[in-house]
Amino acid sequence: MAGKLTQLGWFYGSSLTTTFTGKPFVPVLKNIVKLKKPLLYRYCRAMSTANGTLSSRPPVVVKEDIELSDKEKQIFDQLRQVLSHFNLETKLRVAGGWVRDKLLGKDCYDIDIALDNMLGKEFCEKVNEYLVSTGEETHGIGVIQSNPDQSKHLETARMRLFDVWIDFVNLRSEDYTENSRIPTMKFGSAEQDAYRRDLTINSLFYNINTCSVEDLTGRGLDDLKSGRIVTPLPPKETFLDDPLRVVRAIRFSARFEFEMVEELKAAAADEDVKSAIADKISRERIGHEVDLMVSGNQPVKAMAYISELGLFWVVFTLPTNSDPSISEELDRVLTSKWLFRTENGVDVKLSVCMAGKLTQLGWFYGSSLTTTFTGKPFVPVLKNIVKLKKPLLYRYCRAMSTANGTLSSRPPVVVKEDIELSDKEKQIFDQLRQVLSHFNLETKLRVAGGWVRDKLLGKDCYDIDIALDNMLGKEFCEKVNEYLVSTGEETHGIGVIQSNPDQSKHLETARMRLFDVWIDFVNLRSEDYTENSRIPTMKFGTAEQDAYRRDLTINSLFYNINTCSVEDLTGRGLDDLKSGRIVTPLPPKETFLDDPLRVVRAIRFSARFEFEMVEELKAAAADEDVKSAIADKISRERIGHEVDLMVCGNQPVKAMAYISELGLFWVVFTPPTNCDPSISEELDRVCVGFMDVGWKHMREIGCTFSEEQRRLYSYASLFLPLRKTVYLDNKKKKVPVVNHIFRNSLKLKASDADDVMRLHNTAEKFLTLIPFVLSSDDLQTAEVKWETEVIDVPASLKLRILLGLLLREIKDFWKAALMLSTLLYKNSSSVDAIAGELEERREVFNKVEQEILKLGLDKVWEVKPLVNGKDIIRLLELGKGGPVVSEWQRKLIQWQLAYPSGSVEECIEWMTRQAQLKRVKT
Repeated sequence: MAGKLTQLGWFYGSSLTTTFTGKPFVPVLKNIVKLKKPLLYRYCRAMSTANGTLSSRPPVVVKEDIELSDKEKQIFDQLRQVLSHFNLETKLRVAGGWVRDKLLGKDCYDIDIALDNMLGKEFCEKVNEYLVSTGEETHGIGVIQSNPDQSKHLETARMRLFDVWIDFVNLRSEDYTENSRIPTMKFGSAEQDAYRRDLTINSLFYNINTCSVEDLTGRGLDDLKSGRIVTPLPPKETFLDDPLRVVRAIRFSARFEFEMVEELKAAAADEDVKSAIADKISRERIGHEVDLMVSGNQPVKAMAYISELGLFWVVFTLPTNSDPSISEELDRVLTSKWLFRTENGVDVKLSVCMAGKLTQLGWFYGSSLTTTFTGKPFVPVLKNIVKLKKPLLYRYCRAMSTANGTLSSRPPVVVKEDIELSDKEKQIFDQLRQVLSHFNLETKLRVAGGWVRDKLLGKDCYDIDIALDNMLGKEFCEKVNEYLVSTGEETHGIGVIQSNPDQSKHLETARMRLFDVWIDFVNLRSEDYTENSRIPTMKFGTAEQDAYRRDLTINSLFYNINTCSVEDLTGRGLDDLKSGRIVTPLPPKETFLDDPLRVVRAIRFSARFEFEMVEELKAAAADEDVKSAIADKISRERIGHEVDLMVCGNQPVKAMAYISELGLFWVVFTPPTNCDPSISEELDRVCVGFMDVGWKHMREIGCTFSEEQRRLYSYASLFLPLRKTVYLDNKKKKVPVVNHIFRNSLKLKASDADDVMRLHNTAEKFLTLIPFVLSSDDLQTAEVKWETEVIDVPASLKLRILLGLLLREIKDFWKAALMLSTLLYKNSSSVDAIAGELEERREVFNKVEQEILKLGLDKVWEVKPLVNGKDIIRLLELGKGGPVVSEWQRKLIQWQLAYPSGSVEECIEWMTRQAQLKRVKT
């Protein structure tokens, strides 16, 4: 039905209350296209719930009293003791969601406490004073600053009590002027605060002093019991004050299956409110609410409400120049796709988060990511890689001894005689055989490809692809659901990944979750390519034909579920697996031209398993026709995905060396045409050489990086020779080539490009400081070009300032940046020279690292300014502030770096004195 939803009118009507249960039976409205729009909605509402396709809202059970857990009793008892100890008249009220959820009998660990006569930070300080008086350990206090420009008007203090995070905030009253979106905030009464809440069901308080529930709007409890979504004040006024309340109203309506009243829906669809959503609140806050909907129990209903209220393209805002253009009905088409997909949190999240990009990316584009990142630090190192010609490079790799630990010969391949199934795999395959038996199907089910290979190698694999010989995957999935209905079991959603022949992705795949494991179902196929077309004619094929159309013989093996046996229909898959050979089932050039991504996959599997690519395959991979096909026929996203798997794998240097050897480096990492300086033919091997020595450097230093640090360090070392190469973009602006490679050649995240360039820039900055660390000479600021505005302090303190600024810039990646810097230190004219001096460079790294740790700079990026921007404006009488505030903030950070033990008072005294001196000079 998915492709027909816009015609059939699904999601029409003024209020959508249909619940999609995932059950296979869907009511069929034979004459739906003949119904007028008003009749369609009435017909849907009138339908029986007997078949499970429509459900009325379940009754709301609200408890009379709140039952506290033992931990909540401990927390509230301690807070009352604080009040008693200081004779405070403060009333403590738990606000909002916690009260609502406790009354509904649900657990809630999000405790927000509102105070009537003091700020949250002040009360937290009282808690710590009380703990000191009782000899108990005090707790840190975090303060979340208010941000009125983004409709976040409350300053919140946070403290951890009995291992539970508690937020403390003052009760408030807010006044909005007619032309201002920024409120005047002041202390308010509990009643005023309740009326400023988003919804009446969230306006309830639990008074900790009296241990009672307070309903100060007079309707919160009634609306909770009646299942109504209502605002305490007129909804349009409420939404304009904070437009995020619209999105929250939708989320709570879907989550609790409560009904939004008509006045609220009209306000939510108001054009002024839509504009406020777009302009007044941050996209992060919108994204957070959408993420909660998608991860919740009713994501379909939530998205349908957003669509119904005309908010879909307000929430999922698209660029103005989309190609193809976005139609008005597309929101309902995208939302409708949920009908045939599982409501599992992870999968649903992908569906919605990608909604705005579906026209460009295609629904469910690409296969699932199943590679395990081993994180092993050992990578082969090729000392003389830059001196070897390409044909010699590979032979040298294979011939080198393992004695020095830099290169390893291929370990013997141990292949099991039989596949040992896990308990879950047995459950899955047993159920599939039961489906065949139940319907007397003659279909043969075969697990294909990587799962068979990995199981024979004794590795776990959770990527199960099943090939069928006489039906499409979607048809078989529907049979599975029919069988589950007959046994009274819960059915599962079916996702269909459409084929995309223009991008060499020729298979339509159906996806279903069985026993918490995603299974892909696809038909066996035979493909014919015409001489001048890259689009195949696809038809049902035999298992043998399908095996020969696989990328590699080691991936052409089948496990026959019907007979519980391994099938090697090419006659050489098992032999090549045991011999450690990378071979294509058909002639390699033909195989690669059919789908050029197979070249990149052959390289990845060769490096991953340390298998040998046969000469015929390498010759085909280096063929000019194949190179052109890689550049023109497959999407950059698919290339980038494969490269990322190589870089995150166990042999990234070997993978990059193979790419270079086959003359594919600049095909994969395509640079722009107008590079400055120009890129030489030999630079690919220089890049691989830097990655090579970078990995050996990291291994010998013994740094334990996280997976992401390891990944970005790998890219940064690979592209280190390109760090100063730029090109002119369309606006004649100089842009680093590395940025182009990540964003255009690999289509990886923009943040990856930014992070790698930041590593390069920080490595260059470290270079200027290393001599002073090693010599212990006082640093003269004039010799540091990247930070000329250093405050006037003794020269002995300037090194700590500059190192601290560097670490605050690069944060957790400072060791990676320092490691790259030591590769460039002094003699970096050739990789060979660097490789011969790694021991000396390791000593340089250790000395700089020790100096940084001795200066107490590790985690320096977590140091908070002693004086905030508001206080700077007030103390220096800066009026409205502006850029001068940022200048002072940077100076104050420098002062704190120079004097880490300095107090707030000393910092303020220094600042005011400097300001006075500046006035005198001017």
